Amino acid sequence: MPKDRSTQKAGFDSSAPRGVIGSFADALFQKRKASEPIASEPIASEPIASEPNAEDRGTAISLDVDEAIAHFNHPNLKSRLKGIAALPDIAQATDSVGTSTIVEALTTLIRQTAPAGSIEPKPCLETQAALQALCQILTNSSGDSSELGVAHRPPLNLAHANLCGVDLSGANLEQANLKGADLTGANLSRANLNGANLKEATLHQTNFNKAQLVEADLSFSRLTAVNFDQANAVGARLVRTVIATSSFNAADFSNANFSLSDLKGTRLAQTNLSGANFHRATLTQVDLRASDLSHANLGRAKLARVRLKAAKLNQTRFDRTMLLRVDCSDTEGLTIQPSELGAQDLFLCDVRLPENYQDIPPNRDCVQFPYLLINEGFFKDIDTAEAHLKQMCSLNPPVAE
Repeated sequence: MPKDRSTQKAGFDSSAPRGVIGSFADALFQKRKASEPIASEPIASEPIASEPNAEDRGTAISLDVDEAIAHFNHPNLKSRLKGIAALPDIAQATDSVGTSTIVEALTTLIRQTAPAGSIEPKPCLETQAALQALCQILTNSSGDSSELGVAHRPPLNLAHANLCGVDLSGANLEQANLKGADLTGANLSRANLNGANLKEATLHQTNFNKAQLVEADLSFSRLTAVNFDQANAVGARLVRTVIATSSFNAADFSNANFSLSDLKGTRLAQTNLSGANFHRATLTQVDLRASDLSHANLGRAKLARVRLKAAKLNQTRFDRTMLLRVDCSDTEGLTIQPSELGAQDLFLCDVRLPENYQDIPPNRDCVQFPYLLINEGFFKDIDTAEAHLKQMCSLNPPVAE
């Protein structure tokens, strides 16, 4: 009896252990076989075509898929890597159903072989090959991700995967599930992450330069030394997010939600933050120079040693906001409404206000010092204010602009 064609090509026994991805590869093969048209009998009078016809090309694709399946099931690592490397070309030649099956198989392999929090600092070779193949498929091997949008495939599921150091620059990850994933050192520059789920993700030295993050959800994540420069993140959610020494320069985070987040040592210079929500957020040593905070909500927020030179504060909401060692003298459109200056509603300590500032009610019950405004109901003297300032923020003396 003749041997099975795929087994004969691979040169191994069919009882050999199968890889993690084997069942998905078989599913792909069966799906393709079921969708292939039944070949008709050749007509004798039909001339021989000089170019391969559609049936020939379909047969070639089927053979490629069969070959990849055999490599995927091979117990030898090199053969499995060869099968993975062949998938981008196969995906480009197959239909959207076949491509979706290949993508699902690759993401499943990545999640199972490289879970977030694993002891291994870098993914294994098989996972790295799967990630490289996935990136090639998502960018259509030419940097153009438009043809593989969510209309042609289900959203990617890479939740809780170890994606440390991967290069997904320019990839289409729209609405992808990256919840709890470890993206330490990953390159996602120019990637499409619109609507992506990045909740609870680990983002350390991750590169989102010029990425699309419209309405992406990064809530409860930890961001350290992350690059968001020139990113488009309109309406993004960063609720209860810890953000340290990261860069958002010239990015668009208008209408983004930073409520209850902790931002320390972060650069937001020339950033569009109009309509952003910083309710009850803590901003310590944050650079907001020349940023647009028009219509932003700073209610109950704590701003300590924040740089606001040339920032736009048109109709910015200051409701029970605490400002500690903040220079507002060179800002645009600052207006603190009298209703925001009720007893203990606003605390300003060592705050520089614009010259001839007239919006503070003259009969307010407070003690005024040069560049110092202390609510008597809050603190009785400068020493108490300074002690409270050091205790809350542990700040060094302010640095000159």
